[in-house]
Amino acid sequence: MQVRICFLTVFFLFLFLLILIPEVRAQEDPRSQALKFAREGKFSTALKLLKELYEKHPRDPGIAADYVVVLSWAGKYKQSLEVFEKAFSNQPPPPYVWREVAGGAYHLKRYHQAEIYYREALKHDPQDQKALEGLYLTLCHLGKATGELEVNLKKQKREISCLKLYCAIFSKNF
Repeated sequence: MQVRICFLTVFFLFLFLLILIPEVRAQEDPRSQALKFAREGKFSTALKLLKELYEKHPRDPGIAADYVVVLSWAGKYKQSLEVFEKAFSNQPPPPYVWREVAGGAYHLKRYHQAEIYYREALKHDPQDQKALEGLYLTLCHLGKATGELEVNLKKQKREISCLKLYCAIFSKNF
């Protein structure tokens, strides 16, 4: 009889744990949830979570970096740059942040700032195609698309014809 009661107790405890464990797993930390929402394109939900985290932990470089990047993904470039400048005034950002803030500066037509940030991104990852193209387009806007960048593109066996065409069109029309 006691064995049966013990067995039933263990059985019901096991069932309870099976029900509880998935719920515990589903309760991810807010940062992971925010990044999941951002990757799904649910930027307002992601930004709400990240803003709360950033306000609670303004010195956490990982949270600040995620907030900056998701702001950029959401097209909130001005706010992204403001958070970037505040959060990373005394510490370097993680390398992946540079390209995102460079893109933000580019979209805001802050081409000199974009050039600096794209060059910083390329210091960390010289093979970053998007950063390289962003730098080239930025230099086109600045009227500085010189042979230096063309040589870099050729060294990396990158396709430069589209970028050269863009610069040619850009310089004629603007």
